[in-house]
Amino acid sequence: MELQIFSSGLINQWSNSSRDVIWSVPKHLPNLIEIGTERPTKGSANEPLYIAKYTGDTNGTWHGYPVSPKSQPDHPPQEIVNKWIDDNFIDKSFFSRWIRGKLK
Repeated sequence: MELQIFSSGLINQWSNSSRDVIWSVPKHLPNLIEIGTERPTKGSANEPLYIAKYTGDTNGTWHGYPVSPKSQPDHPPQEIVNKWIDDNFIDKSFFSRWIRGKLK
């Protein structure tokens, strides 16, 4: 599943302008798909996470992890979120609730 989520982000070009960071989501409509849980340092370890962030290093290796709404630097740019909404990967209410940490 991790490779599929990464590939979707890569193919759809859900990246920053320098293309060294990719955000991705599995297609959440009609149901949410959990891809990980919150780190204990950020909250409860049973809180589900739904969005992934991948960073590339100088060797061309990608490292990915589920991102928390509690970590502002990990949030996807609004233009990528708009693409997800336009392409029916998520809906507006999902992202609004994600930002507020209200997806439980």
